[in-house]
Amino acid sequence: MNQPPYSSEEACKIRESYCYLIGQQFDSRISGSVIDKVIVVPFEESSRNTFWAFYYLTGDEKLVLKEVYSGLLFDVWLVGHSPHDPNEVLKVRIGTWLSQNVFGRAGFNIAEKIKNAIKNTDSQKVS
Repeated sequence: MNQPPYSSEEACKIRESYCYLIGQQFDSRISGSVIDKVIVVPFEESSRNTFWAFYYLTGDEKLVLKEVYSGLLFDVWLVGHSPHDPNEVLKVRIGTWLSQNVFGRAGFNIAEKIKNAIKNTDSQKVS
């Protein structure tokens, strides 16, 4: 489970572990850009493209995922907005964002951090 795709359960655990990113800067190159959501999306590109098309219309990732995707492979993405264009939706794989904004600077292994986040979520539920 070092890299996506993830099972539904793994993706949900990662989403829960990284919700603290909401409100942080989405992209240092876009002044005022903010992370709005951490969401689970289909892993396969064609399914993900369909997901994004319906997500732009509804803004409800859980509804869209339920209605347009019946697969078993998932990924976790960050969704944000730009203050310069209210219609612009910013999106990126969480692993990519972390490598560029957190772990890349500190030299951490992203896959290991995600794996630990899942384990920590499991241990918190058991306690």
